[in-house]
Parts: sequence; structure tokens; C-alpha cells
Amino acid sequence: MLSKLEQKLYFIILIISLIFIKSNDSNDYYKILGLEKNATEKEIKKAYRKLALKWHPDKNPNNREEAEEKFKKINEAYSILSDKNKRNEYDNGGMNFDFKGFNAEDIFKNFFGGKDPFSEFFKFDDDIGINFGGFGKDFDGKFSSSFSSIRSFTKTVNGKTIQRTEETTIKNGKKQIKVTEKDHTGKVKQYIQDENGKILSQLSEEL
Repeated sequence: MLSKLEQKLYFIILIISLIFIKSNDSNDYYKILGLEKNATEKEIKKAYRKLALKWHPDKNPNNREEAEEKFKKINEAYSILSDKNKRNEYDNGGMNFDFKGFNAEDIFKNFFGGKDPFSEFFKFDDDIGINFGGFGKDFDGKFSSSFSSIRSFTKTVNGKTIQRTEETTIKNGKKQIKVTEKDHTGKVKQYIQDENGKILSQLSEEL
């Protein structure tokens, strides 16, 4: 039977072990991305895409601090596992990677080819990559991103054919849409509206 001193020592060792395990897990790049160590390149990309979109700070305004930390770790993991040389070094016990100047937002932007992954028109194929969208960002040590996408379509209003172009911009979670309408005579109407269709400002009105 353990003495009180031995019991205390046992619990101290147990707590230290749990802290050590948790610390290791937080730096286990495969676990961060939810992958096995034999994951393929395609599986790594797919896992990164899913988690990066889920934990992007702009998509988590109510728990931004947690999202920023997770987003950083996800991008850190991807930066290692997507590089064959770094992954090989990591698999062989290497942990001394230089993250000086590491920018999670740059990795995110490059992965999506400079496109807007949150656009309803955005498509991504695990084999061929991006085929639509637009992207911009502003990074100064804190996450602050802006995304933009453009779509055009034709509609008929009072018997007139109108060419409508919508340029949607999302910055820090706020969406604005610049609308340009052009009729068959070349007359143009431009205005800014919010996501609910409310006109915020009139730029020009010829129609």
C-alpha cells in the first residue's frame, strides 16, 4: 500500500506526464490535421483545406482568439507536411524548424491560388486546384483579411435587357456588393449595397 508521500509523488508524475502528452499532441502535425503518418499528398491537401476554412479567424468572429491559434497551428502543420524534405526530416525526429517570419495568411492565400474560398462561385478540385474566385489580405501580425469575387449575368426588367455585374467584397466579416447595371444602349447605373440588398450609396444613375 502506497504511503501518502508516495501517493503525492504518483499524482505529480501523472500530472507532468499528461502535460507532456498534451504538449506533444499540440506539435504533432499529423494529429493537428487529423491524419495518419502514411497520409498521401492529396489527403494532406484535403485535410488542410477543410480545417483552414473551418478555423479561419474571419469565419469565427465569436471565438477569434481560439480560431487564430488553431489557424496558425493548421498552417504550420501544412507548411511542414506539404514539403517533402521537411516532412522527411519531421518523420525522422526533426523539430528544429525555423518559423521566423511565419505568416499563416500567406500560406492560406497561396494554397487557394489567390482566390476567394468563401465565394459561392468558388470551386476547388483536389487534383487540379482552383478554377474561380478572387482574394486579397491585410496582415500586420493579426488576422485581418478581405476577399472579393465577381459575377455577371443578364436579366430582363420592364422589357429591357440588363447586364448586371456584382463585385462582392468581404472585409473582417462585413460584406458589401458593388453593382453595375448596363442596358443595351450603354447606359450605366452603379451603386453599393449590403448583403440584404439595402443600397448604401449611389455611384451613378443613368438607367
